Amino acid sequence: MNPIIENRLQSIQSCLMALHQGGNIGEFPNEVKGAEREYFISEYLSKLLPTWYRFGSGAITDGEGNTSGQLDIVIEVPFSLSFPLIGYQQRLYLPNSVAVVIEVKSDLSSKWSEVLANANKLKDIKRSFKQGYAYTVEDCGNSELLPAINADIPVYVVAYKGPKNIDTLINNLDSSVNECGIAGVLIIESGFYVTKKFTAEGTSGLYAFVADLSVYLSSIVGIASSSLYNHADIKFR
Repeated sequence: MNPIIENRLQSIQSCLMALHQGGNIGEFPNEVKGAEREYFISEYLSKLLPTWYRFGSGAITDGEGNTSGQLDIVIEVPFSLSFPLIGYQQRLYLPNSVAVVIEVKSDLSSKWSEVLANANKLKDIKRSFKQGYAYTVEDCGNSELLPAINADIPVYVVAYKGPKNIDTLINNLDSSVNECGIAGVLIIESGFYVTKKFTAEGTSGLYAFVADLSVYLSSIVGIASSSLYNHADIKFR
């Protein structure tokens, strides 16, 4: 990886872990969870992804009345709509307004079953996107990494801490692919990032996670994405 990018990501990684450590007080689990979610949005996602994406939390409901559980982070499709509860931060989302869902955990080691249960609540909620035209035309790089846009809402899992061995994450993800739509898992402390197609570690993992999100989000709105993955050390599975 480019050492300049690597140095910047190491700084971000250290800041996120320091915020986690400073707020890691077990007496207030709900408050801690909310704070860590806000850290991840304000100190990482919102500063790296384009400003036209809106971040929030809440629940999804479809035309048949199916609903999701409480969602930690929702990234909305640009130019869509969602319904706030006046005076509160929680929103009610329509399926076609949701680009991706991100589940945030303090430590994934003992929370994988909870992650699966939350992701499974989205199984009955489907989107019905119509692919528009591309706003730009650019070399998209390795076609193997280009995402498929389908009716399922992808779930990304982010934890500040987790398994010390990346093989554990790979096994967890592989065993869940037929149960729910978990698209990727990131551990901030180690930088482990695992998807169905590739893995990365250290600062490359932090970079690959955001690159993955950026490519997927761009494909939803019909904007061709450049070869972002070339800047990280990733391993094809």
